[in-house]
Amino acid sequence: IKSAITVVKPMDLTFSVPEKVFANAPLTIEVSDEMAKATRNVGVRSDNSKVKVEYVTGSKTAVVTFPTTGTYTLEAYCEDNIKGNSYSQTIKVAEEMPKAKIEKVTTDGKTGSYVINWSTAVPAGINEVVISKEGESLDAFNVIDTVLVSDGRYVDLSSNAAVMSDRYRIQLLADNGQTSKQSDAHKPLHVMLSKAAK
Repeated sequence: IKSAITVVKPMDLTFSVPEKVFANAPLTIEVSDEMAKATRNVGVRSDNSKVKVEYVTGSKTAVVTFPTTGTYTLEAYCEDNIKGNSYSQTIKVAEEMPKAKIEKVTTDGKTGSYVINWSTAVPAGINEVVISKEGESLDAFNVIDTVLVSDGRYVDLSSNAAVMSDRYRIQLLADNGQTSKQSDAHKPLHVMLSKAAK
């Protein structure tokens, strides 16, 4: 009696997670090329229902948000009858992503430009600040620069405090790509020019 046996290699579902992960901030994880090419029966999930996992079949990345500090298991899986497989990693989330906050907006005495100030007391691994400025439409903010957290301040040389009042927001950026939520919009205390809502 002879029997033909076909041996297949299970789907590669490996992924890597940064050594330091912050809670309450989206984390983008790159999945394997083989998983990204699959058309069905693949996904990413967690052992904790409070972990938000966003993955679209055919995508090269998954976005995961851990709600609080703690230890979690993240699993990439394939439920195909032939190449079914899974790959898991345990992730320790030790710190929360701090809230971005503008301490004050002042005027630079030499240039007359606005100066945005923030606290430099942030956890290790968060080294940059993304600065956004309100455009012509109300509450429509556009990124104008990314600078080091350690700078503690940013002079917006495109502004002129004597001519126009501007509003700003900042966002913290970690080395692993995670970002905080944007800060509340901060504005100087003197007259705000009205802006048309679109």
